[in-house]
Amino acid sequence: MVARTNNVSEHRFGDTKQGLRRKIGIKKLARLIQAMRPEELLIANFNDPDYLQILCGGNLENLPALFAETCNEAQAIRTERRKKNTNHPIPIRKKILRDPQILLHLKRAVDMIIEITCRRRAA
Repeated sequence: MVARTNNVSEHRFGDTKQGLRRKIGIKKLARLIQAMRPEELLIANFNDPDYLQILCGGNLENLPALFAETCNEAQAIRTERRKKNTNHPIPIRKKILRDPQILLHLKRAVDMIIEITCRRRAA
């Protein structure tokens, strides 16, 4: 049998899921995987010498120094991901989309945007 893909990370993820199925005894793991910390799924990579070579020079003792170097950048990325985006370009709830006045509201919004841009061009 030929493997479906040769993607190593996909195989590791599949092995992790299979291990969870055997450990917990449930078939559907979506909620469990979503509740897991991302670091838990990366632990299996530390058994691969190629991964260790790329990440931390082949030695796990270099890992704390690597984390110390990238800690500030990682914190900035995490805080950016945690921010809630309230600038949605279109309504995102079905209740708003079902509103009979939605087209009127959209027309007003487009007219206002056109008016603002025309004022800026004139100025």
